[in-house]
Formats: sequence, structure tokens, C-alpha cells
Amino acid sequence: MDSQAMLRPQRTIDMASLQREKKMSETLKTTIKMYGAMWCGDTRRARSWMDNHNVPYEWVDVDKDKEAEAYVKSVNKGFRSIPTIVFADGSILVEPSTSKLEQHAKALGLVPA
Repeated sequence: MDSQAMLRPQRTIDMASLQREKKMSETLKTTIKMYGAMWCGDTRRARSWMDNHNVPYEWVDVDKDKEAEAYVKSVNKGFRSIPTIVFADGSILVEPSTSKLEQHAKALGLVPA
């Protein structure tokens, strides 16, 4: 085999697919909403984990936003359970442990597995 043949890629990469995948990954990363309150230790821990792992999210303080509080209650059977984290794929974590948050973020490709 000549040296030129060795430098040629062995498979064709579909750039359009790669771009779509990257865009979808970026969309997932930027459309996370975290509902919580700063007095809540679980909320502070979840925010800290997201910040430390560079996972962008929109912060919504349920103490200051009554519509957000109503939404949290609507997805938690009437309870004001925080943090409630809503991901772009529609999945929701409520009061997750650090390990559950990390596991979910890895499954969505938000952090390296």
C-alpha cells in the first residue's frame, strides 16, 4: 500500500449528520430549565454541579416567579418540590441526588461519559 493510500480516510464522514448532531447537542445544553430557590440546599447543590461541569441552564427562582411555582406544582402532583430540572428532551428530574444528576447528564450527552 502506498503512503497516499494510508493517509486517505477509510470511511466517509457525513458532515451534514455531524452538524445536525452538534446542533442538537447544543440545543439540549441551552434549553435546560432549573426551577428552585436559593434557600434550598438541594437546589444550591444541583446548581453547583451544573456550574462546575459547564452545563448551561436557565435559572428560575420559584420564590420570585409565581407562574414558575405553579408549573413546578403542576408537574409534582401539587407539591413545590425543588429543584425541578426540565431538559430539552422533555425529561424531568426532581430533587435529584448528585449521582442521579450526573448519570442523567451523561445519558443526554451533556457531559462526557
